[in-house]
Amino acid sequence: MICRKCRADNPATSVYCVSCGQPLIRKPRAKVKVVPWYVFVASLCVLLFGGYFILKVVLPSSRKEEPILAAAKRGVAARTALSDKKDLHLIKGNVVVRDPEKRVISQRTSAVCDSNWTAFPVWPLLEGKTLSFQNAEGKEIPIEKGVWETGDPIILWKLETDKMANAPALMPWKQYMPLEWCSYLKEHSLLRVDVPSTARRGAILSFPLPEEIQEPGVFMQEGHIVGWTFPGEIEKGYLWAGPSGSELLPNIRKDRFFNSTIPKWREAHFHSVLSLGDKISAAVKLEVFSEGLPMHSPFSEEDVPNHLRSRTIANLMHTLAAQLIENGMTKDVVRILDESTLVAALNLALVEDAVLARIKSEDHNLALRFVERFKKSLFETKGQELSGLRQLHAALYKDWLRKILDQGSYYSGMVAFEEAKRAFPDDTELHLLGVEIAISERNWKRARELLQMRDYPESMRNWVSELENTIQYVQENEGAVTIRFIPGASHIPVKVFLNGTHSFRFIIDTGATMCSIPSIAVDRLRINIDQTTPVRLISTAGGIAETYEIKLKSIELGGFRVFDVKALIIDIPGYREYGLLGQNFLNSFHIEIDNQKGILRLKKR
Repeated sequence: MICRKCRADNPATSVYCVSCGQPLIRKPRAKVKVVPWYVFVASLCVLLFGGYFILKVVLPSSRKEEPILAAAKRGVAARTALSDKKDLHLIKGNVVVRDPEKRVISQRTSAVCDSNWTAFPVWPLLEGKTLSFQNAEGKEIPIEKGVWETGDPIILWKLETDKMANAPALMPWKQYMPLEWCSYLKEHSLLRVDVPSTARRGAILSFPLPEEIQEPGVFMQEGHIVGWTFPGEIEKGYLWAGPSGSELLPNIRKDRFFNSTIPKWREAHFHSVLSLGDKISAAVKLEVFSEGLPMHSPFSEEDVPNHLRSRTIANLMHTLAAQLIENGMTKDVVRILDESTLVAALNLALVEDAVLARIKSEDHNLALRFVERFKKSLFETKGQELSGLRQLHAALYKDWLRKILDQGSYYSGMVAFEEAKRAFPDDTELHLLGVEIAISERNWKRARELLQMRDYPESMRNWVSELENTIQYVQENEGAVTIRFIPGASHIPVKVFLNGTHSFRFIIDTGATMCSIPSIAVDRLRINIDQTTPVRLISTAGGIAETYEIKLKSIELGGFRVFDVKALIIDIPGYREYGLLGQNFLNSFHIEIDNQKGILRLKKR
C-alpha cells in the first residue's frame, strides 16, 4: 500500500506507514447492485410486446395510410377495386315522410345503426308533417325524436322500438383509417374511397363524391357506419364527426322540428311556391319568391338541392320578370324588384330586369338613380359589389346619352354627360358620346376641347375622324341652310312654313322679283281679300293679267324666318299647289348653288 505523504511502499496489512508513521487510507470497495429477478422479467415482456406492435400494427398501418395521405396531398379522390365481405349485413328500411293529409311525399332507403339511429337528409322533410320507418317486413316504426344541430344537412332519427340486434355501430369517421362505401343495392360489395378534403357542417363533414358512387349507401370503417350518401339531389358524401351512437341523446322532437323549425327556412318558402306550379300568376310568383330571398337559411348552398338554391330561384325570377316586361307589366316589376330584393338575390340579370322596367315605365334618369341606390345599399349591407354591375351602370349612361341624341329629352344632354363623366372618367366610348352631345347643342368649342383631351385606340379612329370632320363642317356652315335636290334639275323644290302655321311646297326662283303663293294658300291662311287689297299686273304665257298683292307675316325655310314678306297670288301652270321664293325673300341670304352635286346653301346675311 503506498503512503500518500512519503510515497513509501508498505505491506498490505499495515495500518501506519513504516517510514513516516502516517495513517494509511484505504479506498472503499464499490458495492455491487443486484438486479431483482422480477425487473428482468418485466423488461423482457416490454421488449417482446414492442416488437410485436411494430411488426403487426405500425408497419401494416403505415403501408395502408400511405396512398390515402398521398391522395389527400394531391387533392384527388382515389378509387380502388371492389372487395367482397360476406359477413357484412345492414338492417335497412325506408324513412317515410307524409304531409298533413297523410300522403307520402318522400321516402328513402336508410340503414339502422345500433341504438336504433337512422340518418336522413333534411331537404326531403320540407312540407312534411309526420315521419316513420318502414322495415323490410313492411311494418312502420314510429319516429318521435332526433339529433340535429342548426346547419347540419343530415338529421339522425331514433326509432321507437326495441334495440335491433347485429346492427352496425355508428362511429365517428377517422381520417387515417381506410374508408369503404357500401351500396344499399349491393350490400356485400365495398368500394374503397379516399377523402382528399372535407367541409364541416356542425357534426357532419361533406366531400365531393367519386364518379363511381351513384346510389344511396353508407360509408364503413372496421364494420362501423361512419357516413352516408344520398345521390340524385346532392352529389356529396357525408361523414359523421359526432360521438358514437351509444353516446347520442336526442335533442329535438319531431313535432317541433316540423312545426316550428322548418317554416322559418328560405328553402321551405321556395318549396311551397314551386309546389303550386301554374296555379298562381307570374306576378304573384315573382312577388312571393322575392319575399323568400331575404329569409334565413341554416344551410350552405352546396348542401341544398339545386332547385331550392337561391341562385336558381333568382334565375327563375329573371325569367318571370322578363315575361312581365314583355307583356307590358313593368309597374309590377318595378314594385317587386326593389333594392332589398336585389341585394338578397345578387343576380345581375335580375338587376337588368329592374333597370329595364324602370326605363320603360319611368325614364333613364330615374333608372340611373335606382342603380346608384342599389350599389350603395349592396355595399353597406354586404360590403361588396356585384360582378358586372359597374359595366351595367356605364352602359345605362351610354344608352341615355344616345337617346338624348336621337330623340331629345327634357334633361340637358351636357348635364347628363358631365354626370356620367364623373362616374366613369376613363370610359372612352362615353367620352366620345359627350363630344356628339356638344356638337348637337352647337357648342363647338366644348366639342373640340373634349375631342382633343385624350388619345384614342385604333378601333375608334374612324369615329374620331367623323367627329373631327363634323365639327369643322358645322363651324364653317354655322348659320347656313343646306338644301339637297336632284342634280341638274331645273327646279329646286323646298318645304316652307307660312305665317308660322302651315307648310306648303315652294320652288326657288332666283329670277323672280317677288314671291308668290297659290290660291289654295289664301283660304288655308285665312287671308282677307277686299277692295283695299293692292292689284298688280303680271306677265303670263297668255299675256298680261291682274292679281292681288298680299303681305305674309313670315316665311320660314330650314329654321330661318323672314318677316313681312310681300307676295303675289299666282297659280303656276302645271304646279298649281306650289309657290315661288323670289328675290324679296332670297335677298336675306347668301346663296350658293351646286347643280352638279344638287346642293343649295343659304346663309343668313
